[in-house]
Amino acid sequence: MWVPVVVGIIGLVGVLGAQLFAARREDQRWQREVHREDLRWQREREREEERRDHDLALALHSQQISCYGAFAGAVNAWHAELLRAADIIRSAAQASDHLHTRLRELREIAEESLATMEIVGSESVRQAGRAAVDALSELESVVIGTNRPTADDFALRIDRVFQECQRFRQQIRQDLKLADG
Repeated sequence: MWVPVVVGIIGLVGVLGAQLFAARREDQRWQREVHREDLRWQREREREEERRDHDLALALHSQQISCYGAFAGAVNAWHAELLRAADIIRSAAQASDHLHTRLRELREIAEESLATMEIVGSESVRQAGRAAVDALSELESVVIGTNRPTADDFALRIDRVFQECQRFRQQIRQDLKLADG
C-alpha cells in the first residue's frame, strides 16, 4: 500500500518539477524577448531622432541659404545705389529726394534681412553682416549728408564697404561649407 503512495508522490514531484522547470524556461525566454524588444524600440527611437535631426539640419540649411541670399541681394542693391549716389555727389549735383527715399528703402530692406539672419545665421555670419550694414550706413551718411566729403574720405568708405561685403560673402561660403576656411 505504501508503494502506490510513494509512486504517486514521486509522480507529483516530477510533474511539479517539470512545471517549475518549464515556467523558469518560459520566464527566461520572456526576459530575452522583452530585452530584444527594448533594444529594437531603442534603435528605432534613435533612428527616428537621427532622421528628425537630419531633417531639421536640412531645413535650417535651406533657411540659411534663403536668408543669406536675401540679405546679400539687399546689401548689393543698397551698395549699388550708394555708389550711384556717390557719383552724383562727386559730379557736384544735388541728390534728389527720390534717391534719398530709395536709399532709405534699401537700408530698411537690408536691416529687415539682417534681423532674419540674426535668427538663423551663425555668429560669424551675423557679425560680418552687421559690419557690412554699419559700413554701408556710414557711407550713406556721408553720401546724403550736407557736408561735402573729400575724395579720400569717399575712397576710404567705399573701400571699407567693399572689404566688409567681401568678408560677409566669405563667411557665408564658410558657413554653408561652399569654400575652404
